[in-house]
Amino acid sequence: MYNVSGYVFDNYGSGLEGVIVQNGSKQNTTIASGYYLITGLVNGTYNFSYSKYGFNTDYMELTINGADNTTANKTIYDTTAPSSVSTPAMLTGNFYINNTWINPSEPDFNHTLFMYSNDTVLMNVSNTSSDLNLTWSPHYTQNISAQTVDVYGNTNRRKYGSI
Repeated sequence: MYNVSGYVFDNYGSGLEGVIVQNGSKQNTTIASGYYLITGLVNGTYNFSYSKYGFNTDYMELTINGADNTTANKTIYDTTAPSSVSTPAMLTGNFYINNTWINPSEPDFNHTLFMYSNDTVLMNVSNTSSDLNLTWSPHYTQNISAQTVDVYGNTNRRKYGSI
């Protein structure tokens, strides 16, 4: 009997925990480093799947021929955008607008992208901020939307309007 082992990586080459690596009834889940081990295989060709919620599912064909395979590494890609900002609030005065919101709680949330209604970028606000203060001319009206972006570049297409 032989073993297949390796690491599963994310978009940036970091070990990815919680990936289900499977071939038929043989499966294992990666640990924090991205490592997995499938045991008890005989000589032959196997099709393995690699899956984790929020990431693409990928596959690898492996052949066992009289030895363990210890280099069955795979990269899968995050495909899920973060949630939208929530609880937006706005305080206005004659020459200013102070916007506040609550950022998404996903660990890969990176920043909020503020855009004018014509999809021109106004500003990127880091994941540690939850306010945006702007100065405008008196009696000026502008619609601004917020889109969230994660560390992998996935953008939430849902625009939170009129922030």
